[in-house]
Amino acid sequence: MVPDSEQRGFTLIEALVALAVGLVTATVFVVIITEGLQQVRSTKRIERLHANAILLSNAFSYRIKQAERISVSGLPNPILTLTFPDSSTTTIAQVGDEIQIGGVSFTDIEIAVIDFTLREMTNSVRIGFTLESEGLDEKLSSTTTIARRNRP
Repeated sequence: MVPDSEQRGFTLIEALVALAVGLVTATVFVVIITEGLQQVRSTKRIERLHANAILLSNAFSYRIKQAERISVSGLPNPILTLTFPDSSTTTIAQVGDEIQIGGVSFTDIEIAVIDFTLREMTNSVRIGFTLESEGLDEKLSSTTTIARRNRP
């Protein structure tokens, strides 16, 4: 038998314990990273939802303020028709699960419009919409009243 002072290396038990501790540490690390990445993806989807709502509100506001005439038709699927000073027109409507302005989609591929309402008022229009992101339980609703500019 060799005395303890000359023994070098690890015993099998020590190596297995070190391996088990390493595996537990690696597993915890992977779980934490995975959950963090899922949270980042979720936050980005919510951010995209908010960005789409802002884009829509700004697009509506810009066009309605430029319009000379505003009319709402086509209930229960409302269509907002805007007539501009040069007699050109454009429409704002929900088509499927997206909002189109002048036939061009103004919503992200991963964003669905699940509600769209229009209410014509004197020199203004009240617009309401609800957006939903794919893979999220969160919905974002917005209602705003936009007045067209007074023209001389």
